[in-house]
Amino acid sequence: MEMTTRDLILEETRRQIAEHGLDATTIRGVARRAAVDPALVRHYFHSRLELIDEATELDLDIRRMVRVVVHGSPKLAGRRLVGTVLQVWDHPEAGLVPMARLAAALTDHNAAQLARTDLIEQFLGEVVTRLGADQPRLRAQLIASQLLGLALFRYLVSEPVLAGATAAGLTSVFGDAVGRYLTEPV
Repeated sequence: MEMTTRDLILEETRRQIAEHGLDATTIRGVARRAAVDPALVRHYFHSRLELIDEATELDLDIRRMVRVVVHGSPKLAGRRLVGTVLQVWDHPEAGLVPMARLAAALTDHNAAQLARTDLIEQFLGEVVTRLGADQPRLRAQLIASQLLGLALFRYLVSEPVLAGATAAGLTSVFGDAVGRYLTEPV
């Protein structure tokens, strides 16, 4: 499928948010990166807020992701969770939205609230609940701290060791830590 101009504008918006943060993302900057006139950006999105809202909208099948994580041995659920998340984050296109949202959440209260709702309540909270663990909110927050730390240093800070690590290696190391939060007493 060929990328439309509108899609290109959204992709460049995500890149700009991920690279420079929400506050530095402007219609003019996005237009320059997409090689289009700023008026065309306004034609499609009417305002900076509408552009950013649409660019950071997640289009993930969270229910499917939850099913993947909870299906199988609970002892390996942590690895399945980290592997599932890394599949999304490492994808060249699909990963742009979560990274743009994470970058925005670092400086914007509303974006942070949205990230909490999506990651902790809709995804991690559901995983913990379906696995039958006690203290689901605490467990979801502990897991989120691991995942967000990984995302921050692997994708936004680009710390060389984490950025260069294989998904399989990270799934093993982080998956075991996350697995403890899922199945062991807290």
